[in-house]
Amino acid sequence: MFRHARTAVRFFAKKKKKQRSDYRAVVGLEVHAQLLTERKAFCQCLNCSDGAPNAHTCGVCLGEPGSLPVANPEMVALGAVAAVALRCESVADVVTWDRKSYFYPDLPKGFQITQKRSPLAVGGSVEILGDADARGGGEKVSIGVESAHLEEDSAKLSYKGDTFDVDFNRSGCALVEIVSKPELRSGEEAARYARELQRTLQRVGASDGDMAAGSFRVDVNVSVAKDGDVALREKVEIKNLNSFKAVRGAVDHEVARQGRAYDAGDAVLPETRSWDGKKTAVLRVKGGAEAYRFAPEPDL
Repeated sequence: MFRHARTAVRFFAKKKKKQRSDYRAVVGLEVHAQLLTERKAFCQCLNCSDGAPNAHTCGVCLGEPGSLPVANPEMVALGAVAAVALRCESVADVVTWDRKSYFYPDLPKGFQITQKRSPLAVGGSVEILGDADARGGGEKVSIGVESAHLEEDSAKLSYKGDTFDVDFNRSGCALVEIVSKPELRSGEEAARYARELQRTLQRVGASDGDMAAGSFRVDVNVSVAKDGDVALREKVEIKNLNSFKAVRGAVDHEVARQGRAYDAGDAVLPETRSWDGKKTAVLRVKGGAEAYRFAPEPDL
């Protein structure tokens, strides 16, 4: 049938490539971008992760008793610039703040100041080239932006085997978190969306978008669906992806993993997972919003 083995290998490789899963990806991104402010979000420390560890800290960003935050107006202004660049339908007239309570070594106060009740802006969009394999055509598509809200960054953990060092220079830096609608259909589309979002924030001077330095970090929320599904299935979050290659690989791997689980009759749990370049692994089971005990920030 074949003249030689190499032809046979090419034939089966092409045949395998054409096989498609019964499941389609349903993907949304949460992108955390540090804003290019001179000072941190709620104190007068330099908005800088460089230099000697813990050099840019004070009682406010370290959460010392009696310290009081003061909102940085430059953070609000740059967040609004980002919102306009993302074609957001509305920007809040009044900025409100909330506490998101949880314990982790990189969060010295035991809570994060963020926006839950009223985000800075809602209803934007990012235009990308659609994935032809996922959509049956390579036309441009508009991916909805659910919200853009302001918050403070956490400290940086550097792991060394079973131990880690904590650098609080990054603690309290000004962030904008941009949450997309679950309208992305593949790892390739997720990577294209993240890249276009990075370029947009860089063009308007809101963020340097430096993924290597950690000032532009991507969390992906992944679930799968079959034609005819009415409700969304359980989603899994993959945290702190710092390259477009990682975004693409983590999404595609997770879609395949979830599809295999459903085919085997297993449940997909609402987990937070990590990505090591080859596979995802469980970090913790996700809780609902009630687990974070959101409350209005009393000091602002």
